[in-house]
Amino acid sequence: MTHDSVIIGIVFNEDIHNLLMNISRDEPLREHPYKKLVEFQRNTYKKECLNIKDKGFQIGEPWNGDINNALVAFISSNPAFGPYDSFPRYHAVTKTVSMPDGETLDLDGIKKFFNDRFKNATVSKREVLRVKCNRAGDGVFYKAIPYWGCVRNSIKALWPNAPKGDSTEAYVKGLMSKAVCMELVPFKSRSEIGVDDALLFCLKNFTRHILSNITAPIVVLVGKKVRYSFLNFYLKDENEWGEASQAFDNKEIYHYGDKLFVATNFSEGGFKLSNCCSVAAMDELRKTFGGGLN
Repeated sequence: MTHDSVIIGIVFNEDIHNLLMNISRDEPLREHPYKKLVEFQRNTYKKECLNIKDKGFQIGEPWNGDINNALVAFISSNPAFGPYDSFPRYHAVTKTVSMPDGETLDLDGIKKFFNDRFKNATVSKREVLRVKCNRAGDGVFYKAIPYWGCVRNSIKALWPNAPKGDSTEAYVKGLMSKAVCMELVPFKSRSEIGVDDALLFCLKNFTRHILSNITAPIVVLVGKKVRYSFLNFYLKDENEWGEASQAFDNKEIYHYGDKLFVATNFSEGGFKLSNCCSVAAMDELRKTFGGGLN
């Protein structure tokens, strides 16, 4: 599948559409692996006295970052949801995608949004990446994405001599230009609500196609759920799975095809490659990354 096909499958997903049409007609949601994910968005909006029929369904994230040129791919379980995020929304009745300010996005606009996600973030003097939000009464505000901070720190560990540029923002965005992030379940919630129900469905329909298009030589699996879901789905041979599982449990890198895989767990809300790999493993990861990149 091409990048465009993957995006269309996620953003204009027929199953999500049918569940949203249930909501638009004030009908009970039909049973489906995505039901809890749609319910979560609807209920979260409702708690904020907002209506998903008006606000739209925040679309799934096919990836974030330059998928064609990134050197490290970070894979986690599913993206976080914020009702006030300045993020593309799907409107089931009109079958359109728009930003909260009303700007309509076509396929190229959607693809650009995700490819340029890090490029369009703001960066504080303390290197914190933030995204735009807008709440009635409060106006525009910016929210930190802690997960992106973990990605930034991991790239720093792999690329210690990254050019500083002429500003903190240029330096951080230079680091993030080498990363692409994706989720096993692309649809948004919190605390992995709905992930277990949707996981196998998404692995078969989206994840395997996205991964086949990722050229990054290093793949980071973030969290136990991702690690074991990935291994069970991709490594069919029992001996191969056992070997990889043992390697990942020891927090070392694993060679598979032309890529290096490394698994890391969250610790105190974050992760950093240099904290979960041996010195020898980090040296090999840096060499694969590009030998320091000048």
